[in-house]
Amino acid sequence: MTPHTAIDNDILEVYHKADSSIWRIVPALFIPTVRPLLLNILVLCILGAYLPSAQAMSDGSFPGKGSKAAWEKAGELNHQGNVLEKAGKDREALSLYQKAIALYPHDSLFYYNMGNAYSDLKERKQAIVWYKKALTFEPGYYSAWYNLCLNLYAEGQYAESNKALKKAEILAKTEKQKERVKFMLNLLKQKLK
Repeated sequence: MTPHTAIDNDILEVYHKADSSIWRIVPALFIPTVRPLLLNILVLCILGAYLPSAQAMSDGSFPGKGSKAAWEKAGELNHQGNVLEKAGKDREALSLYQKAIALYPHDSLFYYNMGNAYSDLKERKQAIVWYKKALTFEPGYYSAWYNLCLNLYAEGQYAESNKALKKAEILAKTEKQKERVKFMLNLLKQKLK
Protein backbone atom coordinates (compact mmCIF):
# COMPACT_ATOMS: atom_id res chain seq x y z
CA MET A 1 0.00 0.00 0.00
CA THR A 2 1.23 3.47 -0.82
CA PRO A 3 0.62 6.50 1.36
CA HIS A 4 -1.99 8.97 0.23
CA THR A 5 -0.83 12.02 -1.69
CA ALA A 6 -1.57 15.72 -1.64
CA ILE A 7 -3.62 15.16 -4.81
CA ASP A 8 -5.73 12.58 -2.95
CA ASN A 9 -6.36 15.12 -0.19
CA ASP A 10 -7.36 17.80 -2.72
CA ILE A 11 -9.80 15.38 -4.34
CA LEU A 12 -11.21 14.37 -0.97
CA GLU A 13 -11.65 18.02 0.00
CA VAL A 14 -13.64 18.74 -3.17
CA TYR A 15 -15.87 15.71 -2.64
CA HIS A 16 -16.37 16.48 1.05
CA LYS A 17 -17.38 20.06 0.28
CA ALA A 18 -19.73 18.97 -2.49
CA ASP A 19 -21.38 16.35 -0.31
CA SER A 20 -22.00 18.55 2.72
CA SER A 21 -22.46 22.05 1.29
CA ILE A 22 -26.21 21.77 0.78
CA TRP A 23 -26.60 20.89 4.47
CA ARG A 24 -24.90 24.05 5.60
CA ILE A 25 -28.01 26.02 4.59
CA VAL A 26 -30.82 23.50 4.93
CA PRO A 27 -30.82 22.87 8.73
CA ALA A 28 -32.23 26.32 9.43
CA LEU A 29 -35.26 25.46 7.38
CA PHE A 30 -36.00 22.54 9.69
CA ILE A 31 -36.23 24.60 12.85
CA PRO A 32 -39.97 24.87 13.51
CA THR A 33 -39.71 28.39 14.92
CA VAL A 34 -37.90 29.61 11.79
CA ARG A 35 -40.16 28.40 8.97
CA PRO A 36 -43.66 26.99 8.77
CA LEU A 37 -44.10 23.28 8.09
CA LEU A 38 -45.35 23.95 4.57
CA LEU A 39 -42.06 25.61 3.63
CA ASN A 40 -40.16 22.62 5.04
CA ILE A 41 -42.13 20.28 2.80
CA LEU A 42 -41.62 22.52 -0.24
CA VAL A 43 -37.88 22.73 0.39
CA LEU A 44 -37.65 18.95 0.78
CA CYS A 45 -39.44 18.49 -2.54
CA ILE A 46 -37.19 20.98 -4.33
CA LEU A 47 -33.98 19.66 -2.80
CA GLY A 48 -35.01 16.02 -2.93
CA ALA A 49 -32.32 15.17 -5.46
CA TYR A 50 -29.65 16.40 -3.03
CA LEU A 51 -30.76 14.46 0.03
CA PRO A 52 -28.03 12.06 1.19
CA SER A 53 -30.49 9.23 1.74
CA ALA A 54 -34.11 8.71 2.67
CA GLN A 55 -33.08 8.21 6.28
CA ALA A 56 -30.09 10.47 6.47
CA MET A 57 -30.10 13.71 8.38
CA SER A 58 -32.87 14.87 10.62
CA ASP A 59 -36.09 15.15 8.71
CA GLY A 60 -37.04 18.09 10.87
CA SER A 61 -39.26 16.08 13.17
CA PHE A 62 -38.59 15.79 16.86
CA PRO A 63 -36.52 12.62 17.50
CA GLY A 64 -38.75 11.74 20.44
CA LYS A 65 -36.20 11.73 23.24
CA GLY A 66 -35.74 14.46 25.81
CA SER A 67 -37.33 17.87 25.70
CA LYS A 68 -38.72 19.23 22.45
CA ALA A 69 -37.90 22.77 23.62
CA ALA A 70 -34.27 21.73 24.22
CA TRP A 71 -34.17 20.15 20.74
CA GLU A 72 -35.49 23.36 19.15
CA LYS A 73 -32.94 25.51 21.02
CA ALA A 74 -30.16 23.08 20.07
CA GLY A 75 -31.33 23.27 16.46
CA GLU A 76 -30.95 27.04 16.57
CA LEU A 77 -27.41 26.69 17.93
CA ASN A 78 -26.65 24.12 15.23
CA HIS A 79 -27.88 26.52 12.56
CA GLN A 80 -25.73 29.34 13.95
CA GLY A 81 -22.79 26.92 13.82
CA ASN A 82 -23.57 26.17 10.18
CA VAL A 83 -23.51 29.88 9.38
CA LEU A 84 -20.13 30.25 11.07
CA GLU A 85 -18.74 27.15 9.37
CA LYS A 86 -19.88 28.40 5.97
CA ALA A 87 -18.04 31.66 6.71
CA GLY A 88 -14.85 29.66 7.39
CA LYS A 89 -15.07 30.06 11.17
CA ASP A 90 -14.88 26.36 11.96
CA ARG A 91 -13.47 26.73 15.49
CA GLU A 92 -16.34 29.02 16.47
CA ALA A 93 -18.79 26.62 14.82
CA LEU A 94 -17.43 23.74 16.88
CA SER A 95 -18.26 25.63 20.07
CA LEU A 96 -21.88 26.06 18.99
CA TYR A 97 -22.19 22.42 17.88
CA GLN A 98 -20.84 21.34 21.27
CA LYS A 99 -23.44 23.52 23.00
CA ALA A 100 -26.16 22.02 20.80
CA ILE A 101 -25.06 18.50 21.74
CA ALA A 102 -24.86 19.40 25.44
CA LEU A 103 -28.39 20.79 25.25
CA TYR A 104 -29.83 17.93 23.18
CA PRO A 105 -27.57 14.87 22.71
CA HIS A 106 -30.04 12.78 20.65
CA ASP A 107 -29.76 14.28 17.13
CA SER A 108 -27.28 12.74 14.67
CA LEU A 109 -27.09 15.97 12.67
CA PHE A 110 -25.26 17.78 15.49
CA TYR A 111 -22.59 15.08 15.65
CA TYR A 112 -22.32 15.00 11.85
CA ASN A 113 -21.71 18.75 11.78
CA MET A 114 -18.97 18.37 14.41
CA GLY A 115 -17.35 15.85 12.05
CA ASN A 116 -17.64 18.25 9.12
CA ALA A 117 -16.05 21.10 11.05
CA TYR A 118 -13.14 18.94 12.19
CA SER A 119 -12.73 17.64 8.65
CA ASP A 120 -12.63 21.21 7.33
CA LEU A 121 -9.89 21.91 9.88
CA LYS A 122 -8.01 18.82 8.61
CA GLU A 123 -8.31 17.26 12.06
CA ARG A 124 -9.23 13.92 10.55
CA LYS A 125 -8.98 11.79 13.68
CA GLN A 126 -11.49 14.02 15.47
CA ALA A 127 -13.75 14.05 12.39
CA ILE A 128 -13.73 10.24 12.39
CA VAL A 129 -14.82 10.15 16.04
CA TRP A 130 -17.75 12.50 15.42
CA TYR A 131 -18.97 10.76 12.25
CA LYS A 132 -18.96 7.49 14.16
CA LYS A 133 -21.01 9.11 16.93
CA ALA A 134 -23.53 10.37 14.35
CA LEU A 135 -23.83 6.83 13.02
CA THR A 136 -24.69 5.44 16.46
CA PHE A 137 -27.86 7.54 16.30
CA GLU A 138 -28.59 7.04 12.62
CA PRO A 139 -26.93 3.98 11.06
CA GLY A 140 -28.60 4.69 7.70
CA TYR A 141 -26.92 8.08 7.33
CA TYR A 142 -25.29 8.04 3.86
CA SER A 143 -23.36 11.30 4.27
CA ALA A 144 -21.89 10.27 7.62
CA TRP A 145 -20.68 6.96 6.14
CA TYR A 146 -19.29 8.69 3.07
CA ASN A 147 -17.49 11.43 5.01
CA LEU A 148 -16.19 8.81 7.44
CA CYS A 149 -14.76 6.98 4.41
CA LEU A 150 -13.06 10.16 3.15
CA ASN A 151 -11.45 10.91 6.49
CA LEU A 152 -10.29 7.34 7.05
CA TYR A 153 -8.79 7.42 3.57
CA ALA A 154 -7.00 10.69 4.31
CA GLU A 155 -5.56 9.06 7.45
CA GLY A 156 -4.25 6.14 5.36
CA GLN A 157 -6.71 3.69 6.94
CA TYR A 158 -7.70 2.19 3.61
CA ALA A 159 -9.29 -1.06 4.83
CA GLU A 160 -11.52 0.83 7.29
CA SER A 161 -12.27 3.44 4.65
CA ASN A 162 -13.37 0.67 2.32
CA LYS A 163 -15.73 -0.74 4.99
CA ALA A 164 -17.34 2.68 5.48
CA LEU A 165 -17.61 3.13 1.73
CA LYS A 166 -19.39 -0.21 1.36
CA LYS A 167 -22.03 1.05 3.83
CA ALA A 168 -22.34 4.31 1.88
CA GLU A 169 -22.65 2.34 -1.35
CA ILE A 170 -25.66 0.46 0.01
CA LEU A 171 -27.30 3.73 1.10
CA ALA A 172 -26.50 5.75 -2.04
CA LYS A 173 -29.75 6.76 -3.72
CA THR A 174 -28.96 9.53 -6.19
CA GLU A 175 -26.74 9.32 -9.24
CA LYS A 176 -24.43 11.91 -7.71
CA GLN A 177 -23.98 9.76 -4.60
CA LYS A 178 -23.41 6.65 -6.69
CA GLU A 179 -20.79 8.49 -8.79
CA ARG A 180 -18.93 9.59 -5.65
CA VAL A 181 -18.96 6.06 -4.29
CA LYS A 182 -17.67 4.70 -7.60
CA PHE A 183 -14.88 7.30 -7.63
CA MET A 184 -13.79 6.36 -4.12
CA LEU A 185 -14.02 2.63 -4.91
CA ASN A 186 -11.53 3.20 -7.70
CA LEU A 187 -9.16 5.15 -5.44
CA LEU A 188 -9.39 2.49 -2.74
CA LYS A 189 -8.86 -0.32 -5.22
CA GLN A 190 -5.50 1.24 -6.10
CA LYS A 191 -4.53 1.60 -2.43
CA LEU A 192 -5.64 -1.89 -1.41
CA LYS A 193 -3.60 -3.72 -4.10
